[in-house]
Amino acid sequence: LRVQQVAAKRRAALGPGGSPGGTRIVSVLFADIRGYTTWSANKRPDEIVLALNDYFAKMIDIVIHHGGTIDKFIGDAIMVVFGGPQQQDDHADRAVAAAVEMQQAMRALNKDFAMGIGVNTGEVLLGTIGSVKRMSYTAMGDNVNLAQRLESKALAGQVLISRATFRALKRPGAFQVDELEAITVKGKKAPVDVLEARARDHRAASSKTLMKSAKPAAKKSSPPYPLPQSLLREKNRRKSR
Repeated sequence: LRVQQVAAKRRAALGPGGSPGGTRIVSVLFADIRGYTTWSANKRPDEIVLALNDYFAKMIDIVIHHGGTIDKFIGDAIMVVFGGPQQQDDHADRAVAAAVEMQQAMRALNKDFAMGIGVNTGEVLLGTIGSVKRMSYTAMGDNVNLAQRLESKALAGQVLISRATFRALKRPGAFQVDELEAITVKGKKAPVDVLEARARDHRAASSKTLMKSAKPAAKKSSPPYPLPQSLLREKNRRKSR
């Protein structure tokens, strides 16, 4: 019976042409705790478990609220897919909204640790992997790796998104987006464009929360929401298509 159930799962995950999995453009979010090692060094095991459960419970509620699929937990890190397996035309908006809300919730939790988040949008391979004894639904590919690389570059409290994610936003005005200097990430020869997303009403308490290489945001008087001029031009080009 178990073998039949696993076979049914595999059939359900078949993509076009009956091949395992399938490719789809989705948005992938990685979130990881900053300062966890230092924080946990002087904590009892039960204190660590309680704190992490509190953290995970809040983050999972936010992910589910925005329609995300939790791909996996990697230690204290979370990988989430938006736009798969359920089709979502606004997966980029959902991913960024979830990321921004997760950072707000993290500050409200008032823990002795913080979190960095990375979001990337692009084509990935979706499907189930594993054996007959254990299988799991996951997303794989270079765009998944880039999301993780962005998360690793994010400072505590930051949400870093790729240019592909910004381009995919249907409601860019819902967020404050600042363009940062391109960064070098593992696996990429050329520097990668990166932007920081925040809630429109959020202002960092100190410029130290931003990357040192950040470019200044556009003036408030220009658009109804602060966007760099290069992004405004890109947004206007999209409208004229």
